[in-house]
Amino acid sequence: MKHNLLKDPILDEFKNHLEAKGKSVNTISSYITSVRKYLEWFIARYGTIPGQLFSENITDYKLYMTHQNVGASTFNARLAGLRAWNHYLIAQGVQTEYVIAKNDNKIVQKPYASPATHTEQDIQRFLQTVLEGGSKRDYALVTLLAYAGLRISEALYLKINDIHFEARELEVKDSKGNKTRTVFLSDRVVRSIKKYLKDEREQYRLSEVSPYLFLSNRSQQLSRVTVYKSFEKYTSVMAINPPITPHDLRHFFCSNALEKGFDVHEVASMAGHSNIHTTLLYTNPSRKKILEKINSL
Repeated sequence: MKHNLLKDPILDEFKNHLEAKGKSVNTISSYITSVRKYLEWFIARYGTIPGQLFSENITDYKLYMTHQNVGASTFNARLAGLRAWNHYLIAQGVQTEYVIAKNDNKIVQKPYASPATHTEQDIQRFLQTVLEGGSKRDYALVTLLAYAGLRISEALYLKINDIHFEARELEVKDSKGNKTRTVFLSDRVVRSIKKYLKDEREQYRLSEVSPYLFLSNRSQQLSRVTVYKSFEKYTSVMAINPPITPHDLRHFFCSNALEKGFDVHEVASMAGHSNIHTTLLYTNPSRKKILEKINSL
């Protein structure tokens, strides 16, 4: 029996399967995109819809991506999505063979420089720009990202009852509501959130029915799209290049915490890094400092 892998219900079922396994929103989106990319390539090449995955086709697809100069990280991400799809098809009885191995991945050269690309002064200027913009919601959000190290997805999923002001901590949960870690809050973060709750949050149309900390007049939960548009607006006011993104604030938190005396394991725990080597990258000198040393030779 030939299965129509392009059928939306089947991709929806794959999505439901990933959600049931507790995959994050970003991971699910990446996997679905990877499968769609493969299907588009397969149909363009063979003029038909694949019935299942074959190792020969995967080999051809890898060559295609190589010829298209697809970067190693993107290359590996697409294979990861197809690998998850392969497991799903086996679980559904569509096929019996695993055709994508982890050694199919490309080796990604890890950068030596710290992932933090902006200085503390840049971040302080950004926070001041947001403060002067007048939105207490935006200021509370950027302060939380910069001084608690949350991922933007984690911040947007925060509910008011996840925050414990007296203990100065909050519980980070995944999209399914499962607790992942406890994050301690500085006085600065607590003040910005309390001021937003007291002076502004109730002005949003859906404030009485939304359990989420950050919301908008259009939705009970503030969207990533709205956040990124806000960041673009604030960084354009600063005229800074490269622009500051939500993840840059997380990078700043990690590097700043290490510089202020936290050890690697403490930062890894606060940031929710599953691999300590991710945290160790922040102990490397910044790109700016490396260039300064090179120029001194």
